[in-house]
Amino acid sequence: MWLFHSKSNSFRGRFKHKKMKYTNFEAHHAVVEAVIRGEFEAGTLKKDIAEKYIGFGIRILKESPKWPGVLVVANLKTLSKDKTNSIKNALLSLNPKEVPELVFGKYGFAQVVIEDLNNLKKYEKYAK
Repeated sequence: MWLFHSKSNSFRGRFKHKKMKYTNFEAHHAVVEAVIRGEFEAGTLKKDIAEKYIGFGIRILKESPKWPGVLVVANLKTLSKDKTNSIKNALLSLNPKEVPELVFGKYGFAQVVIEDLNNLKKYEKYAK
């Protein structure tokens, strides 16, 4: 959840390669509300939250590719391949509707596609 300052009013179309000052907020709604108040020119937040504020003059300029919010990882040096496969298969076979008390994994589990994670690398330069 980031907010961006720009020195000029011609922000649109310049986001990709400009170094901009930014602030980190702890809540997505705080990001969009600061943009609405005119304190920032743009921000990043979850799409579903941004959509709730469309009537307040918010526009979604660009959407990032989807990727998992949380990864489950295993140390292959300390866990056997059979054990990791057993855990993976158990998680993938869970039906969240049949286990409503799940908090982590309440929407189910999916196997990571390595190419999707590799797509994140192109965003690394903006995180520094």
